[in-house]
Amino acid sequence: MRTVLFSLLAFLCGIIALVAGVYVYRNLHWYDANTRALKKVNATEKQVTLPSGNIINYGEVENDKPALLLIHGQMGQWEDYATVMPELSKKWHIYAIDVYGHGQSTHKEELYYLDTNADDLIWFIDHVIGQKTVVSGHSNGAITAAYIGAYGGKNVKGVVLEDP
Repeated sequence: MRTVLFSLLAFLCGIIALVAGVYVYRNLHWYDANTRALKKVNATEKQVTLPSGNIINYGEVENDKPALLLIHGQMGQWEDYATVMPELSKKWHIYAIDVYGHGQSTHKEELYYLDTNADDLIWFIDHVIGQKTVVSGHSNGAITAAYIGAYGGKNVKGVVLEDP
């Protein structure tokens, strides 16, 4: 009886160790899924320098589809959209940006205001994308997308607000 209980306990400990190992591995290697997804769609990281000298860093999935601008939330970066890019790229030419203070975009405190970010993204739509664009934002990025929808002009085709 004691041997059976010990064997059962050892088996349960083995299962717990396996589950914990998988959990730790996935949490230490979460970026692998992002890397695979970005390679799958051939996403390229680019930068544009605005007339003000500020830099907007972005990822682009080029194709002949309509333009979609993705704006991440607070503490994010353009690569946060990596795992949805393969599906989105079936219907969209994707531009996923780093807002000021995030990723490789300019880090200057005076740029961290809604109107400053949004006005420069309107410039980005007009001068980099250069065509009618659907703007999608998540969290704080949704607030920026709403501003762009209100003040963006002729090249803003629509706005998607995700958890503003």
